[in-house]
Amino acid sequence: MTQPRPAADTHLSAMGLSVVLRYAGAHARQAREAVERCWSDCLGDGLTSYPESVTLDVVLDPDVGTVGQAGARGAVAATGLDELLHVLSPRLTAALVEAHAGRLVMLHAAGLADPGTGRTVALVAPSGTGKTTASRLLGRTMRYLTDETVAVDAGGRVLPYPKPLSVLAEGGNGIKTQLAPSDEGLIVAGGRGPELTGIFLLDRDPSRTAPQVEPVTTVRALALLAPQISYLTRLDRPLATVASIVERAGGLVSVRYGEAAQLADVVSRHVGATP
Repeated sequence: MTQPRPAADTHLSAMGLSVVLRYAGAHARQAREAVERCWSDCLGDGLTSYPESVTLDVVLDPDVGTVGQAGARGAVAATGLDELLHVLSPRLTAALVEAHAGRLVMLHAAGLADPGTGRTVALVAPSGTGKTTASRLLGRTMRYLTDETVAVDAGGRVLPYPKPLSVLAEGGNGIKTQLAPSDEGLIVAGGRGPELTGIFLLDRDPSRTAPQVEPVTTVRALALLAPQISYLTRLDRPLATVASIVERAGGLVSVRYGEAAQLADVVSRHVGATP
């Protein structure tokens, strides 16, 4: 029996790193086509030099045994395409975050930038509390950087990670559909380099009809942000480092809101303010 020819690798540029996805399995080509469709806003040329790279093996095969063996070797593996894409997104994010551990402040947040000025806001919140919904709305007039991890260097520069939007699919099976941001009408490129100038801690309350905005002291901000920072303890002088980022961004702001549309005015006023 003739073995299927392996699919070519996919090269991505994400969070300042090169990512190489290597495919295997009976449906490797189908996997590659689907991955490159929903990750189109992160596609790289495979030629640009990066200081380091992240490599993941991706296996799509109908055989449960093959998938099990691949998973045991550390591959992102599944018998179905939707499941594969669902699993790939958090696995790739985790690999990128691990690669930057101890070097960047990585907030569990959505990131959006003013296309003209590069002024960037981080919308910090736990999973399932509205970051992707806010990104889909605000990203139509602001540059979408990520709906998952805002990675910030010591100088306040944000490393873009325009990953697919992860949206719960119909049917309640827990599988999230992965949507290319540009296909959803979001702005993903162009403009000045993003610099973090605002950090908003989101608290969604569906009963609210207007947002409540309150500044937070730096000491309190450290306590509130700590659970939403990846590899915090790996940072050199972690509390001082985070405090510096927070103060450079103008301090933490708590925002209680009902619907994503209420955030638009809060964010637009902030990015439009005189630095």
